[in-house]
Amino acid sequence: MHWLSLWICCLLSFGLTAQDFSATTIVCQEGPFTLTSPLTDGQTYVYQWERSFDGGSSWSSTGSDSPGLLINNPTPGIRYRMLYAADATCLADAACRQMTAATELSVQIPMFSQGLTRCQGDTVVVGNERLFTGGNHRTVIRTPDGCDSIVETFLQLLPAYDDLFFVDLCPGENFRGRMITSDTLITETFTASSGCDSIARYEINVAFSGVEEIEGPDRICEGETPDLRISGQFSRYAWSTGDDGLSATTNGAGIYGLTLTDFSGCQLELSHELNVTTLVVDSLITTSPACPGGSSGALRLSVSGDTDLMYSRNGGDDFQLDPNFTGLSAGDYDIVVESSDGCQTTATTTIVDAPAINLTTGLPEEMTIERGDSLAFLLETDFTVDRWEWNGSRFLSCNDCPAPVAFPLIDTEFRVSAIAPGGCSVTDTVLVRVKDSRRMYAPTAFSPNGDDQNDFWRIFPGPRAEAVSALTIADRWGGIRFQQAEAELPPAEARWDGTDQGQPMPPGVYVYSAIVHFSDGKQLPIRGQITLMR
Repeated sequence: MHWLSLWICCLLSFGLTAQDFSATTIVCQEGPFTLTSPLTDGQTYVYQWERSFDGGSSWSSTGSDSPGLLINNPTPGIRYRMLYAADATCLADAACRQMTAATELSVQIPMFSQGLTRCQGDTVVVGNERLFTGGNHRTVIRTPDGCDSIVETFLQLLPAYDDLFFVDLCPGENFRGRMITSDTLITETFTASSGCDSIARYEINVAFSGVEEIEGPDRICEGETPDLRISGQFSRYAWSTGDDGLSATTNGAGIYGLTLTDFSGCQLELSHELNVTTLVVDSLITTSPACPGGSSGALRLSVSGDTDLMYSRNGGDDFQLDPNFTGLSAGDYDIVVESSDGCQTTATTTIVDAPAINLTTGLPEEMTIERGDSLAFLLETDFTVDRWEWNGSRFLSCNDCPAPVAFPLIDTEFRVSAIAPGGCSVTDTVLVRVKDSRRMYAPTAFSPNGDDQNDFWRIFPGPRAEAVSALTIADRWGGIRFQQAEAELPPAEARWDGTDQGQPMPPGVYVYSAIVHFSDGKQLPIRGQITLMR
């Protein structure tokens, strides 16, 4: 029964269709690789994989009985073959089983090495990996056809500095040739010995920077003797009255002095003058707002009898030291002038509103143009324009004129403001939508046979395409057969004649990839297949 079963198994095995590996199997990916059974007849078999390290002189089993053989570390030169039969009994008999031709592994993973020097804080991009630490880095880059390339990078980082220094100054002292009057942060850039840009920052503290003046009235009514005060904590106070604290008592009109000494020894001298007040409003001039309903009106007072006065425009609810009031609307105002000693004088006045202003644009709310087209704006006003202000200046021939030409590349809302000499403005807007037609045609076949017809393959983009870069042609195994030498070429000059280094390529299917550059700065990566015919 044993020999009869074996004879029947062999008869079944002889009926199998021979199916083989190619002589060479190319491995272009890093890491484990699976060698797949070449059998495609749809039958069910049992398998045994073998390998040879000596070119096929001797073979040993891999221990795998699956249709696919997982090779953890693909090594060039090792050969593999597969034994197969309808069942295990037939597989064990050399006369019954079938065997594929041997295939030899060819590992083709390009490897590149580079050494780079950068400053601390810089970043280097290799493939999709960002490198910002020094030392050795290993980057695996996957090509469009599924293969790997390995880039080994040694990155050396040079030192760059960012230091902060603290400096204390007395009033009137200079720092690095500059007079510093208040607390300041100075930042200076310099080039370190490594050649890297570095920063030195100086935080400067000026003594008495928070002290402005002696507190107290500048003028007094006859017979008053107010106190003068100073804010802050200091090591010593020396008043001209002989007082040595935060305040001093006056004895009438005159100039009072104070010398302050802080805890670091810096000194500051202050003075304060008291005068007797008799106030007279000599003139009151009003200016209407530049815009109707606006708040750019003004009041200007001229008052004699004292030099240091406070002024109110609302009946004394609040005061200011400036006799000129700005930012006012039209209306009635109750003027109160008060000296620092509380003496007052009053007046009333009215600010008249400004006439209306108008802007005629004739612009629709929305319009549409083709990318690359332009349109002209023309504006008119019934008032004198001090200046024009447009947004979207990168798409305008000018941004401060009444008639610019617009050439938008994307949907843009243009807004114009006509501003009168007093600051009054009128605004109008228009939304310009841009249609984008990026036409692109790449032939799928060509015949470089020297008949001056279809002898070159190239890309045919639309009229706004300016250049083609990175044009690459690869065969179906991923081998690069043509690369554009120039960084960028006009679309008509970026082409392939069907050769590799002057040698005609055989007919077949090839893969192309390139980048098309447009006049608006955008880039369009493209990729596809070409059939070369001869």
